[in-house]
Amino acid sequence: MKKIIVLSFILGFLLLNGMIQTGYSQKVETPSQPTNFSEFLKDFIQNLNQTVSSLAADLGFDYRQRPVVGILVSDFYNPAGKEIEIGHQIALELRAALNKGKQFHVYGKEHPVSQSLKAGLTADPKWSASSQRTFQQNLLKKFKLFPVDLIVTGQVSQGPENRIKVTANLIPFYNPINLVESESGRTDIRTEQFLSPALSVQEMDKALSVIQIPTVAKGRLVIVSLLKMEEGKYSRRGTLLSQDGATTKSIGESSEIPKKPLITCWLDEKELKVVHVQEWEGLKKKEYHDILSGFGADTIWCDDDNIKEGNHSIFISLAQDPSKNKFKTFSKSFSIKGGTSNYLFFSIDSDLLGEPEVRYVIDPENRSIPF
Repeated sequence: MKKIIVLSFILGFLLLNGMIQTGYSQKVETPSQPTNFSEFLKDFIQNLNQTVSSLAADLGFDYRQRPVVGILVSDFYNPAGKEIEIGHQIALELRAALNKGKQFHVYGKEHPVSQSLKAGLTADPKWSASSQRTFQQNLLKKFKLFPVDLIVTGQVSQGPENRIKVTANLIPFYNPINLVESESGRTDIRTEQFLSPALSVQEMDKALSVIQIPTVAKGRLVIVSLLKMEEGKYSRRGTLLSQDGATTKSIGESSEIPKKPLITCWLDEKELKVVHVQEWEGLKKKEYHDILSGFGADTIWCDDDNIKEGNHSIFISLAQDPSKNKFKTFSKSFSIKGGTSNYLFFSIDSDLLGEPEVRYVIDPENRSIPF
């Protein structure tokens, strides 16, 4: 009887978790109006997505190990790695189709995990096994709270006799990618090819046309922090650490220096490094001093006047016990307006138990020091 009760509880929890995750995924992205393609091309996209959805369920779903499959679907690009109309539409409808299945948790196109995948594909359009392994390792560090079990990528090109050729790749991510696979290539990737009906020249041009991305205004972003370290351990107020863990500056009395950084930060897809004290010169040194004083901070992570207007995120990883791979992650979304100075401040206590205090200040007057 006890075993039956425990099993019922576990099954109920899994089903509830699946419902919650699926509900969240359905809110992530609302399909837009379909592109005005011909009926032949619409049917081709629909049949393609039905096949890929079935293959995704067959490859990724496991009732006991993965009752809910975390899945990423990238836009299907042309051979040059550019976003095209039909590739955008295929991915959009595929996400919507997968969202209808309770066994899938589909990440929207604008989700930080999807944006991370997009950055990886931009850097390596063929997305080699080594790039996949790097992406998987970054997922574990940066997006531990957002499991990814399966990734769908694709490429669209012009085939023979005015047909469109689509290659879809279903890439398992539920097992670690080892070093040998990253060097010699993976054998567990499911690849399927599809060929459209013959199209007119106008239809081909429209489907394969590159999506024009408008020029975006840019603004300045400065990220600073106050690291409140435990008194009597490491230092009284904080220790500034370089990326490799070497101490760059200690504030107060220190009794022990950690071998690894206690904190790691990312701005979108870029891992941030502490700005070294030795690099401060002249007026910049005075400006940084004033910024730190104004916020009551002790560390500068970023100073970039080339940040695109729009939504961005900062991710903070706190190592509670690096030797045991124990850490917490937090994120903060914010929006940058072009032509303005933007200051983001966060503080972290030494116990690492609470969520960081995050403060965001916008200076419309675009002053170097808004204090």
